[in-house]
Amino acid sequence: MMKKHISAYLDSNISSHSQIEFVDIVLNSDTKLFIDPCLIDTHQDKWALAAQASIGNYFEKFYNVYRTQQTNTEKFKLFFHTHEINATKLGYGNGNNGKAKTPEGMVATFSVIDSLFSHRLNLSKAVDLPLFISGFAEDCLSDMLTNIIFKVLNEFTLEQCEKFGFASVPIPRQYYYWDCQISDWMPYQGKCLCIDNKVVLLVPKWFIRQRYYYNTSQYFSMVILSKLQKEKTSFDADGKELKPTKKSLKKEIIHYNKDILSAAIEYTGKEPSLLTEYHNRIPRDYADKGMDDEMLDEIIYGYR
Repeated sequence: MMKKHISAYLDSNISSHSQIEFVDIVLNSDTKLFIDPCLIDTHQDKWALAAQASIGNYFEKFYNVYRTQQTNTEKFKLFFHTHEINATKLGYGNGNNGKAKTPEGMVATFSVIDSLFSHRLNLSKAVDLPLFISGFAEDCLSDMLTNIIFKVLNEFTLEQCEKFGFASVPIPRQYYYWDCQISDWMPYQGKCLCIDNKVVLLVPKWFIRQRYYYNTSQYFSMVILSKLQKEKTSFDADGKELKPTKKSLKKEIIHYNKDILSAAIEYTGKEPSLLTEYHNRIPRDYADKGMDDEMLDEIIYGYR
């Protein structure tokens, strides 16, 4: 199947991501790239700042609903519009949302959050979810974020349309976005980029990664094991540093806790400052974790 890149519609002279600000998506298939909230947090352009405001407000309400043990009705309201919309052509999706991305499925997925709060985990950010919820990773969170920042992505897309002289049209059906002014979903009204009668959202290329840098294992190693390693380091009579390896510490911990996820929850619950440290590390650790133009060219076009 011949790939149909969005660039072919905007400007036939585009041959590299160095020429554009967005991911040159393939319209007739999905590309395994994901919106990463950590990358959004590390940028200060107008699109990142607008996305930060919407994401931050959404998850402030999200965690408050769970922390205050509100009803399933209130939880359902959070997830009415977090389904896969497939307009970015990113991720694993094919337009078939599946049970997991219905409001009922999302409530079931996040039922573990009550237990996490009981373990004294001070969850506060979108990026906390993939760390402590089994099976909830890039694809699920990226889909949530796409809906939350739909208006931001659409306005970015309209700017690109104007830049390349491509006509936008009134949006053909209703889409929702998270309005951080009222802390609720709002229907989007306005124009959009529409190709073959389908809404297309362009994503800033500095928002995406192939996989999240931090997952449960990475958090466990970089934050928890690093702290334990420092605490257990001693010195012999000659002043030589005696530092246990992370491998030995991991083997000892997993022996008692059975798996990394359980260990991560237990240790973070005992020392809530670990999660704060993780949040503080993100800007530094993500400083060079975005995808450069050559990496995107290889993935999208198949060459460097």
